[in-house]
Amino acid sequence: MKIKTAIFVFTRRLKNNKKIVFAFLSLALIPVIFLASFAAGSLRESMDLRQEAATNKSPLVATLSLKSQQTSYKIGEEVEVDIKLNTGGTPVYAGQVRIGYNKTRLQVLGVVPGKDISQSPAMLTEILVNNVKEEEGTVFLDQGTGLPSGLPYQNQNASTPGIYGRLKVKAILAGKVTLYFKYANTPRYGTQAKGDTDVLTLLDGSPADILVSSSNLKLTFTSEEVEKETKLEACEINSCQEDGIGKDSLDKNFKSVSFTPTLSGRLEKVAIKAGGFGVGTRSVFCKITDKNNRDLTPEARSSTFSGQTPDWREVNFSTPLDIVAGTSYKIACRGSEAWSGVFWVLDWTKGKTYRTFICH
Repeated sequence: MKIKTAIFVFTRRLKNNKKIVFAFLSLALIPVIFLASFAAGSLRESMDLRQEAATNKSPLVATLSLKSQQTSYKIGEEVEVDIKLNTGGTPVYAGQVRIGYNKTRLQVLGVVPGKDISQSPAMLTEILVNNVKEEEGTVFLDQGTGLPSGLPYQNQNASTPGIYGRLKVKAILAGKVTLYFKYANTPRYGTQAKGDTDVLTLLDGSPADILVSSSNLKLTFTSEEVEKETKLEACEINSCQEDGIGKDSLDKNFKSVSFTPTLSGRLEKVAIKAGGFGVGTRSVFCKITDKNNRDLTPEARSSTFSGQTPDWREVNFSTPLDIVAGTSYKIACRGSEAWSGVFWVLDWTKGKTYRTFICH
């Protein structure tokens, strides 16, 4: 009886105070709802950030490039090469750059970090590594923000590249030199990181490499003598057969001679040693074929000539042919008359005369 009375009293009190209980439970649930909403928002923002980065629609991309005022210099002339970094506005806290070069042709005189170049706002101000290894032909520059806990630097220019650093170089030998970004097999962070050369930001509290592309720099260095002869040396005779006193007559049917270049490049012209029978002006027509006589160029015509004295007749192709060293080709030539008005000089052992001019 006492138990039933106690239950009855508790039930009546619970009904009378249900508004108070409801209010208490509501207040207790507010922090839980707020925290759940905040967590969902953070998760959604993080997922959106990753999705945008994956589709290259976000600013989470960085590019590196090498720039100089011009691309042609003389031997001994000091050249400044800027290492430019564009983060697209993404805060970054670290970056390392390794640059390779031909040590037999180029000398690196020094490296200036971006923070020491007054005309460009420095993006990374803490110099971690700055060295030149002449024996390897490499430059290594590793920089950070110098801020505690790896916090990203927030003040870089979003619309134009900043200068990460500057190289000062000069040539030892004449020729072409490429300065290029090097990448190690093992990156610092993540499967998408590029290794020795990277640009780091924080993504969900973890380091992420946002470097997506880099542009190398090609420089040409010349001496005064080379500069004067550049046009003459741009194309050189590669394969040839220049001996002979025999005469092989040419009509309008093609005859050919095989050749195998020792260099790859652009074949812009050929020459054969030829003369004419009788009087009047003549020309020769030539083309390049593969070893199976399939045409690789349209036929082209030499300038006109007259007389029986043989000489080298050059034939220039309007569209150069890219040829590969070690591959067999043929020079096929004909005369301009239905009768044998032209002869092609040959050696009965070595074959027909010819010259090929390969340009670089």
